[in-house]
Amino acid sequence: MPHIIADKIDLPSKTCSLVADGGFEILFFANGFDGAIGVKTPRAKFILRKFPHEKGVILKCDKSTRPPFLNDIKKAMLVVAEICGAKIYEKNYENDPILHDREYENFVSASEFINLFDCAKKLWIEIGFGSGRHILKNAAENPEKLHLGIEIHRPSAEQLLNRAKYENLNNIVVVLADARTFIKSLKTSLAERIFVHFPAPWDKNADRKVFNMEFVKESLKVLAKNGKIELRTDSENYFENSLNIAEGFENITIEKKINKETIISSKYEDRWKKLNRNIFDLIITKNYDEDSVNSKMDFSIKNSDILREKISAKFTVKDENYLLITKKVWKLNNNAILAQIIMGALNSPIAIYLLIGDQAEYFPSPPLPTKENFAAHLALIG
Repeated sequence: MPHIIADKIDLPSKTCSLVADGGFEILFFANGFDGAIGVKTPRAKFILRKFPHEKGVILKCDKSTRPPFLNDIKKAMLVVAEICGAKIYEKNYENDPILHDREYENFVSASEFINLFDCAKKLWIEIGFGSGRHILKNAAENPEKLHLGIEIHRPSAEQLLNRAKYENLNNIVVVLADARTFIKSLKTSLAERIFVHFPAPWDKNADRKVFNMEFVKESLKVLAKNGKIELRTDSENYFENSLNIAEGFENITIEKKINKETIISSKYEDRWKKLNRNIFDLIITKNYDEDSVNSKMDFSIKNSDILREKISAKFTVKDENYLLITKKVWKLNNNAILAQIIMGALNSPIAIYLLIGDQAEYFPSPPLPTKENFAAHLALIG
């Protein structure tokens, strides 16, 4: 990810808002070595963080607020450095001042997908798509479907979107997210297929496995009747464990296959076949209609004064289903405070920011609407 190393990054303390060319605006900031800067661009809002470095300070985008647009991040860092009068020692991207690196259509954040895509087309979901061969093939052969790729590795996302553009495929959308959390935020009966091909086995860390009891439960909720979860793996242990999980559910059909012939295979699969490794398939079909209860979760905050006191005191709440922890609090230039909190499911919590001034809100957007995030939210405002 892009970053800048400079002698200093300290914004004018008497200025509450700064606007630069191109509509780049500094919304708030906290000076000091471990500071935070809220930035708004024409396309996104996010937080830049600065940390001590042997040459001065390093400035980079906060991971939990990072937008898909690298161009905006790079320009925002240059804007901040220029306003600060900083001397830049290093930056890990090209020196082209125009910063015309490639941008991608249909590359959205998790919250944008929830809010912007009504999914009039039935959805096919692929989790961890790797080189993208499988999702590209599906998109080409099924143009009437919307194909959602969920990935945590940005270079894989860029590779897929480059290829989709080259092949003139406009029915692919990519979200950078942890699938275990993101799948919980999707509406019921939304998808026809969920593909999980060659997930990391995590033999020594079961909590990080994608395919677990909670994932199957949430995936079945998202699937329409006759929808399928298709797991493909070269790990017999992973296959057997996943089969045991699937057998704990009712009203489903389970198919098991070994070395099934496929029209398209991944680079990973090709490599294992050359080594004569077995490939295991587990296909779960949902045989029932889901009660379509998509209740809206309200993440608004009405009493900012009480929340300011609560956050400033810091706290930890750990329930059997969720957790809520104040990690760090900054006093901002405009007399507001910014808090970084950890919230959500015990095995996949998220980091998120609260901006508390005359009003209080999550910044840059509320957490994904999962039951764990909402329970943590209610504990926060209660």
